Amino acid sequence: FIEKSEDAWGLTNLISIVSGSILLFLTVLIVRSARDLWQSKSAGKQRYWLVICLILSNSGLVALVLFEQLGFLEQADLIISRSLMACVFTYLVSTSLFRIYPQAVFLNQSRSLKVKNPEMIEKLNQVFERDKLYQEQNFGRRELAQELSVSEAVASELVNSVYKKSIPQLLKEYRIEDAKVLLKQTRLTVQDVAKESGFGSLTSFNRTFQEVEGCTPTKFRRN
Repeated sequence: FIEKSEDAWGLTNLISIVSGSILLFLTVLIVRSARDLWQSKSAGKQRYWLVICLILSNSGLVALVLFEQLGFLEQADLIISRSLMACVFTYLVSTSLFRIYPQAVFLNQSRSLKVKNPEMIEKLNQVFERDKLYQEQNFGRRELAQELSVSEAVASELVNSVYKKSIPQLLKEYRIEDAKVLLKQTRLTVQDVAKESGFGSLTSFNRTFQEVEGCTPTKFRRN
């Protein structure tokens, strides 16, 4: 029975090493580069540190199991170390998630108070006029709510109250206006203009520009 228990323990640790290594590789592979996360204006630094925590914690767990298998660490020490690391990891991830998605804390707050708050309206104006966060390709309803520290429903109601538009409509208008300035005043290619204005693809940019201005970006520049 003891031998079977030891075999099961060794097999479990081996599986932990392999699966942990695969997850670590996938984490590094699928996330955006650390530079892109760090430079992102929309909760980018918080996401950057969350990814770092995931990578370091996973690496630590794999290292602990590997040391135990090589005989540098006792089984009891491994269990204690792994439990402590799990507690630290849970704390770091939970606090990071609350910083990235603060609107979860505000779900029970009154919408009307938020919408009528002058400070909130000023912060909304800063997002669009000063910080120009809409120039990020992935900036949308959720990211705007994060910047305002409110729920997505409150963010939508606030935009509708101030601009009389939906969030997608407002983002589209700001991006098109930026694109028009770039088309007039620079020699950037249409594709670069689309990227600088916050559009995710050239096709989306051409379609939206045609819809708003009644002509293609190339024709607008030529005229």
